[in-house]
Amino acid sequence: RKIESFSLCFNQVNMLSQIELQTLFELLSAENKTFETCFADFQKKFPREQFRICAALWHLAEQDLISRGQKMIALYILCELYQHQNASTNPFAPLILQILSSSSTSLHEKKLLSDCFSVGLKEISKKTAKS
Repeated sequence: RKIESFSLCFNQVNMLSQIELQTLFELLSAENKTFETCFADFQKKFPREQFRICAALWHLAEQDLISRGQKMIALYILCELYQHQNASTNPFAPLILQILSSSSTSLHEKKLLSDCFSVGLKEISKKTAKS
């Protein structure tokens, strides 16, 4: 049912196909896998057009269309994929700053994002969205 509502949202703007959306939802639902494994799965399942898939992740996270655990996986993927870019050239930096400053953001999400920039992704890559 959730996939159907996502599908409606993304098909309206031609962002993702039904298959891409289902694949993305399955990837985000792997909350027991480590962030590192989720990112590796993302790289395998979406070897091309990653910006378009990341834009969908951004939309899902920004609109609170996914659970907290799914959002943490999405944020980790965005941080990992653009970790070598300067914040001024990272297309998803505004979302990350918005999430960090939002009062509705959970402490787990804020900690994940702050850890991405302070202790580094290697430190948190072995954690899961549930830990």
